[in-house]
Amino acid sequence: MSRWRVLLGVLGVAAMGWAAWLVLSGGVVTPPVAVAIWLAAVVIAHDLVLAPAVVALGWLATRVVPARARAAVTVAFLVCGSVIVMSAPLWLGQLLGRLPTANPSVDPWDYRRNILLVTAALCLLVVGGAFVSEVARRRRASGETPGRADPLPPNAPRG
Repeated sequence: MSRWRVLLGVLGVAAMGWAAWLVLSGGVVTPPVAVAIWLAAVVIAHDLVLAPAVVALGWLATRVVPARARAAVTVAFLVCGSVIVMSAPLWLGQLLGRLPTANPSVDPWDYRRNILLVTAALCLLVVGGAFVSEVARRRRASGETPGRADPLPPNAPRG
């Protein structure tokens, strides 16, 4: 194991310890019971929603997506899932009609629409990237070089 990995692990554990201290010593702002309920909800949501969805998407991807595009699709799943999960408190609050505070400027954007736009843009990037990659692969396989008008190889006799 590299020294960097150990150092990053130690820093991660220290950051989690500091965060736990702040949560547990927060008093009225962060009551430990509410934190425990939130953590339990996260575990339940992971085990009952997120993990089965990932398994189902992976199973579907192996049957539908061509092998050459699976890596890009996997990255898209990972990024979209991370964006959706990390922004869940914002768009779920809007979906349920609750804001995190009485101040409406705390949650001013339409997060449901923005999540759809971000995931749609990511999907378009993945599809576009897979298309460009496939076109480049086919050109390489056929020996065609991009931008070259002359179909003859450079060392072919001309005449």
